[in-house]
Amino acid sequence: MNKEGAMDKSIDKDVIVDYLNIVLGAIFVAFSTMIFFKPAGIVIGGVSGLSIIVEQLTGSVMDEGIPVWLTNIVMNIPLFILGAKVIGKKFFRRSLFGFIVSTIVFYFLGYVNLNPIDEFLITIIGSVGVGLGVALANKSSGSLGGTELLAVIIKKYYPHIPVNKILMYIDVVIITVGIYIFGVEKGLYALIAAYLVGKTFGAVLEGLTFAKTIYIVTSNPIDVSKELMEKLNRGVTGLHGTGMYTKQDKTVLFTVIAPRQITMLKKITEEIDENAFIIITDAKEVLGYGFDKKVPKKNNI
Repeated sequence: MNKEGAMDKSIDKDVIVDYLNIVLGAIFVAFSTMIFFKPAGIVIGGVSGLSIIVEQLTGSVMDEGIPVWLTNIVMNIPLFILGAKVIGKKFFRRSLFGFIVSTIVFYFLGYVNLNPIDEFLITIIGSVGVGLGVALANKSSGSLGGTELLAVIIKKYYPHIPVNKILMYIDVVIITVGIYIFGVEKGLYALIAAYLVGKTFGAVLEGLTFAKTIYIVTSNPIDVSKELMEKLNRGVTGLHGTGMYTKQDKTVLFTVIAPRQITMLKKITEEIDENAFIIITDAKEVLGYGFDKKVPKKNNI
């Protein structure tokens, strides 16, 4: 097989994986909405949350309220008509696919009648499901339609406003309406759920490999780096720096370690240089030896 054929096969495989992720994301969101949030009357925002409100309101004047799947269609169609001209074709196609799949799942889950379980458990489990579902769709260069699509459209006309802020404003309005319909207690659960959805979304997109970034300013960088590499089996890089008060050149050691290694790093550094200056920050995702690859016995970053 030639290189072009191998590349085409790889691309096809990636596309299939992306669409499977969108399907999975749609299932997570629809399941969490219909099985957890809808029976409990918890509205966390988005078109699905608005659909729950519409079903509740229309149910008070009709034998059966307008189902979630139907409201989802009615609200999304104008968004896709508007979005067809202002968003990329790839994002549009995948978002349309995600919307269709989620609507189908909404439809079938509409026949499932469950009594709401503990609201705290609903908030936790449902939030993780929605956050994971939306993140899977985003990671695959798409969406499930709804307010996310609306936010992308608004962003095209108002580029100075971040998409996450637009989504926040929309969700605040929807949650506020939900509080009016279902009560303050449900609204408080909705706020907690919205926060957890954002955290889950961020964790999936940014990665789950949490580590610590370390900067060490020391007068003995050679010995400190040697001990760290030997005892922690982590790479260490020396960065050139200048003390602006003393005007002296300094070597700033840079490394990335696992959280459990912090205590050992402090001990090693302080034994060699008790006046060393150590800065510890969070690293959301780390790609490379020792984290997503097997670390060699000795490795310098």
